[in-house]
Amino acid sequence: MSCDGAEHRCSVADDGSPLCVDGSRGSGVQCNETLSFYCSPTVGNPFTASCVYPQTYDCYNSKCQGVFNNSDSFLDCPQETGYCSVDPTGLPSCISDGNQTGAGVLCSGKFSCMADQDTGAAFCRTDKGLANLWIIIGVAAAVVVVVIVIWVARRKWRSSEDHEYLLAPSS
Repeated sequence: MSCDGAEHRCSVADDGSPLCVDGSRGSGVQCNETLSFYCSPTVGNPFTASCVYPQTYDCYNSKCQGVFNNSDSFLDCPQETGYCSVDPTGLPSCISDGNQTGAGVLCSGKFSCMADQDTGAAFCRTDKGLANLWIIIGVAAAVVVVVIVIWVARRKWRSSEDHEYLLAPSS
């Protein structure tokens, strides 16, 4: 059951079911007041709040994952403009917020962003840039050498044929 901790608190009914009752705030966490943060359920436990401090990543995750019985559930989420959360049942949800962004990875050097097809977890693919260029240049040079060798061999063969023709007695 969801419960707005700003004006209500969590409680338990006699039969053990959850209740959200009026009154002072429920249990939570104290986040650093000097840093920008957003509240999110703790990974693996949607019933415990945690402070998340947004970072500027180079590559962002592309999906949100559920928890508990819903840990195999994924939801597409552009985390460069939002972040992942879970609902009370453990299903993933994507919260759009331009100021608060989701998880990702920091990259270095020349890279392109990739995401795992199943989980959406971001990773940096290092761009080899010049390595591919050198491979192309090497293949081109090998082709040119082969063409030159064939041309020289053919020319030599023709000149020896011409030489034999000139030396042969005419009829």
